Amino acid sequence: MIIIHKESNKLLISVKYIFYIYLFEKAGLIMEISNLYIYPFTEHTMPLCRFNDRLQQFDHVIPIVPHEFGFLGGDAGIVDKGPPIGAIIEEVIPQNISKSDALLLCDPTNSVVSALPYQKQIQVAQELGIRFLASKKIVTLLKMNGIDGEIVDYPDIEIDLKGYRNLQDISVPVIIILGTGKGCGKFNTQLMVSEMFIRAGYRVAQIASKEYSSLFGISPFPSFMFDESKSSLEKIQKLNQFAVDLIDQKNAEVLIVGVPGGIMPISKFEFDEFGELAYLVSHAIPSDIGILNVYYQEYNAEILKTLIKLCKFKFNVKIKIISVSNKVLYISPEEKRTCDFYIPYKKVSVNNSIAESFFSDAFLLNPYDNNSLVEAKNIIMEELTDKLFL
Repeated sequence: MIIIHKESNKLLISVKYIFYIYLFEKAGLIMEISNLYIYPFTEHTMPLCRFNDRLQQFDHVIPIVPHEFGFLGGDAGIVDKGPPIGAIIEEVIPQNISKSDALLLCDPTNSVVSALPYQKQIQVAQELGIRFLASKKIVTLLKMNGIDGEIVDYPDIEIDLKGYRNLQDISVPVIIILGTGKGCGKFNTQLMVSEMFIRAGYRVAQIASKEYSSLFGISPFPSFMFDESKSSLEKIQKLNQFAVDLIDQKNAEVLIVGVPGGIMPISKFEFDEFGELAYLVSHAIPSDIGILNVYYQEYNAEILKTLIKLCKFKFNVKIKIISVSNKVLYISPEEKRTCDFYIPYKKVSVNNSIAESFFSDAFLLNPYDNNSLVEAKNIIMEELTDKLFL
């Protein structure tokens, strides 16, 4: 296959091959590279860069930031101190935006109340006819300014319960992925686990935690799960039906569910996460195996024991793997808030002797270590051997 970059729209070859290019193009063997620009690029959108080969509509993801953000000219991996990605962080200037086919507008702090922060980007993109992608909130703000945008968010879906009063059985093995809080690597884990099954030849259905999961061809959580006007019973019934329908639609052999948010308060200053969503999901979609993502710290046996028991008795989730991220949380008594920072991924280390001494079914995963990933894969496959369609 021959690839043409859209900004050049030509191949740097001699004239004698023009005729062959014409034939290739007619045969559909030439395709254009499609660029997705992300503004502002932060750790929240990092998976779009790290797993850009899984994107459905775009070939390249290019992170752009305001000049004051820093990181300009550096590899995008520096934002979360993970492995290098190969995507270079660019400044938000017209010359850079002009190279994109679509612009994903983000609100990393969930604090945007007008389209003003995006005014410069919008003006340039409008003049060039570039597509806008954004959350429902930002698209609504754009429409107030007469600008059309495409929604990339938790979808509004009407679920037909088809007369069922009781929950339906889930016909395939279910892997549920939880996290002790936000930003501890859940979505990365979801993508890695699904890739593992896809490479093994299985058909995968997936309900993912990130609102932009649809860019990967993955179903994000339906928005009714966040609707405070709906009862817990209604949410459980509808999510159960949503999962059953998705499995049928994908003709899936395994279902992977990544739950947004955390399973517990992370400090006395931040206690907005009590695991309500995980509780509802665990009743709607019973799981066969669970993976818990945690922040980085020195874990002792008592902490691990508490976390595993919490997941078992509160959510009926059997944790087989605990994935340790490179994000550290600490409490600032002076500011009365929880702060975080990343450590370089090469400094992440786990001590499986702690887990193995107390829990024969718990494996501490270092997601940056290939041997650790292979071991995690073996654990998952062994656990599901009797339930997978072989």
